[in-house]
Formats: sequence, structure tokens, C-alpha cells
Amino acid sequence: MLGYIIFLFLLLIFCNIRKNSSLCFWGIVTLVIVFSGLRYGIGSDYYMYYNLVQYYGDIGVREVEPIPAFLLFLSKKTSIFVFFWSTSIIIYGIIFYVIWKETQQISMFVVIAFYFISFPYFYLQSLSIIRQFMAYSFVLLSFTLLKKRTILRVIMLIVAILCHQSAVVAFLTLIPWEKVSRNVLSITFITSFFIGEFLMGYLMQINFTNVIFLKLQGYIELADTFKGGTKIKYLVYLITILVLWKYNDLIKLNENNKYYIGLVVVGAVCHTIFLI
Repeated sequence: MLGYIIFLFLLLIFCNIRKNSSLCFWGIVTLVIVFSGLRYGIGSDYYMYYNLVQYYGDIGVREVEPIPAFLLFLSKKTSIFVFFWSTSIIIYGIIFYVIWKETQQISMFVVIAFYFISFPYFYLQSLSIIRQFMAYSFVLLSFTLLKKRTILRVIMLIVAILCHQSAVVAFLTLIPWEKVSRNVLSITFITSFFIGEFLMGYLMQINFTNVIFLKLQGYIELADTFKGGTKIKYLVYLITILVLWKYNDLIKLNENNKYYIGLVVVGAVCHTIFLI
């Protein structure tokens, strides 16, 4: 508890620094990385990775994807905490760097950074699903700062898959969603509620040989176990309805929001189809 209190106290101090934007930025980033790297026993997967370092971190015995496997091996040869430090640097370094570059204003950076840290579904969730958030960070980098550099985007998505295989769905971010109208997005979102169960049943009956579809069938089988809870589902639906409702207002604020609204909708559609 004392650690949380100190963390929040220091966070509030850095969030109130306005005169020196660099100090504010580096203060928040360093604080989050240090807290995440030093944590002990925090996060539902913490002891799983702790045990992997101790018993399964050797090359040739790989329980996870290549990039986290290498970090586990590195931890095995150095310190057991290297894995948590290195993943924290990757995750929060990339996420906060993207926020900083996209906002270009210290006030907006502070607002978005504080929202990311304080909203449980983001920062606290990242302490439990480390490999997924490593993948998320590279996907975020891909469709924000690298959105006009297709080759680098694809490379970042491949790196994301090497962090966690579920990131294969992120190739949907390469689709030009800004060209899809609000009506089409709305119809697609509504339709997903009716075709989800039928489509999933159909996919489970086919004998696939393609590794991607085999993985997809595996996720469908585990959907009821890992769907994330009713509250998360309703949150996804609420956000989707809001962005479609305020579509024109959001476009007026920033033309790039067309693309991001498309991503919100496609994410909700995937959630509905696979996890209904």
C-alpha cells in the first residue's frame, strides 16, 4: 500500500509541472517504468513469468513467443527481474512516446498520460498481461507515428506478433478505415450481433490446415474462459455507440478520427463475433 501511495504522490507532482515540459515527460515515464520494474507479486501473471525464468528460461525450452522468450533467457543468465524491467521499458516507453508525439502539448500529454495510468483497464491491466501489452505497444506505434510508412508498419506488426501471437488481428489496422462511411460502420456493428454465433459455429466445423485458422479455432474454444467479463463488454459497446453518435463532431476536431473510429468499430465487431 505504501508503494502505491508514493507512486500516486509522485505522479501528481510530475503532472503539475508545467514550466519544463521535458521534466514532466521524463518524470512520468521514469516513474511508471521504475514502479512497474520494481513491483513484486503485482499482476496476475507475475509468478508465471517468475517461474518461467527459474525453470523454463533456457534456449530450447520455449513456452512463449520469441521476443519474450529471449528476455526470459536473458533474465535467466543475469537477474530474474530483468524480464520485468525490460518489458516495462518497451511497453511504457513506446506508449508514452506515442502520446507525446501525437499531442505535442504538455497539457494534453498530462491529461492522456494520467488517464492511461488511472484507468484500470489500461495501466493496471498491463501489469497482468505483459506479452499482450508488449504487442499492443508495437501496434500502437505502427498505426500512429508510422501510419504513412507501410513497410515499417508491417515490420512493427510482425514484431508485435513475435511478442504475442494474438497480434495477428492487428493487420486489420492496415485497411484504410477512413474511407468507410459511418452508415457502413453502423450497419456492420449492428449486424455483428446476429452473425457472431452462426459464424463461430461454422468456423468450428471446418477442418482447417492453415495455421492461422487453427489458432482462430483455438481462441474460439477458449472464448468463454478469457472473454474479460460483462462490464468490459458493455464498455466496448458504449464507446462504439458514442463514437458513431458523435461521428461528425469528432471528424470536425480531426480528420484522422475517421480512421480511428473505424478501428473502434472493427474492434467492437471482433469482440462481438468472437466473444458474444
